[in-house]
Amino acid sequence: MPPNPPPLGAEPSYPSKPEYQPHRNPSSEALEVDLGPGGLHNWQHGGPSVTAPHPAAHEPRDGPSSPESEMDSPTRRRRRRHRPRAGPRWRRPFFTGNSSFSIALALGDQGPWRRIRYYYREYLAELLGTYVMVLLGLGVIFTSALNADAKYQAWVLISLAWALAIMTGLFISQGVSGGHLNPAVTLAFAVWRKFPWRKVPGYWFAQLLGAFTAAGTLHLLFLQSLNAYSGSRRDVTGPYATAGLFVTFPIDIINIGTAFLSESLSTAILVIVVFGVTDRHNVPPVGWGPLALGLTVAGLLMSLAFQAGGALNPARDLGPRLYLLAAGYGVETFQAHSHYFYVPVVAPCVGAVIGGFVYDLLIISSLRKVI
Repeated sequence: MPPNPPPLGAEPSYPSKPEYQPHRNPSSEALEVDLGPGGLHNWQHGGPSVTAPHPAAHEPRDGPSSPESEMDSPTRRRRRRHRPRAGPRWRRPFFTGNSSFSIALALGDQGPWRRIRYYYREYLAELLGTYVMVLLGLGVIFTSALNADAKYQAWVLISLAWALAIMTGLFISQGVSGGHLNPAVTLAFAVWRKFPWRKVPGYWFAQLLGAFTAAGTLHLLFLQSLNAYSGSRRDVTGPYATAGLFVTFPIDIINIGTAFLSESLSTAILVIVVFGVTDRHNVPPVGWGPLALGLTVAGLLMSLAFQAGGALNPARDLGPRLYLLAAGYGVETFQAHSHYFYVPVVAPCVGAVIGGFVYDLLIISSLRKVI
């Protein structure tokens, strides 16, 4: 009962009903507009629907604590607002943009498969980790035994130097751009980690431009030494060839298929490590990413990538190759070794996508994962 009732015979006065304002629901993109006592007009996804009028809409209200005033409160409206479920995560698209390709289409029914992977996650992680460990360890033995010469001894030093180079590049760029430094890694993040596709061309161009200018800087810095070694020649093949200092070529005893497999497998393992370092569910040590990736590349170069030249990075090979074309080495830069130029460009991209798929397939620490 109100504290100050009106006199007998006087017309009772009731609090005015607050006017509803259109409200945008960020989760369901809904607009709720009050239509007075006739009910609530819910406009959702372009389709109108009218709810039934509230029973108290035509009844006098006793005051601020009436049932209708409770319904009109913002807290009450938030509780009653329609919030459609987005569905299970394994049914949601994992590509960005307009792609409708989903994990359900790729692997079938993901509900049971997801739970199986979660329950056996320790064994799957041990499987993948042991595979990579033994593959790299035995790869070093095979490579050193089958190439026991001074060239492989120099290759070990080159591999360690590349590890330091990658760590340096990551420390410079990872805080701003994420430190991709590799078109294949950028592609893997776009496919499996929702990296914006609109940024991919810009990343690729920046990476190619960086490699191109680095090759030009080294050519200028070592120009006199190169001329003294080659007699001022610009040879791609032959005893005084210098193109191999800039780009990768396979050794003579393997074919294109073996080189393609070597580059793909090496880059796949690299991306597996990249995803492991950047996976917050895997709890990697903070700040150890550049060191882990640098040592991974060194291990890959010393074990698997020696036969194919060890590009693992399309920009690392294509950028200097384009510079050689502009510096007077001619089209032979792209024609040598049976047009080998496409292998260090295509194979790392294929391997990167496969590596990201394998990681998301086998490594899972939570039910809320991409795959």
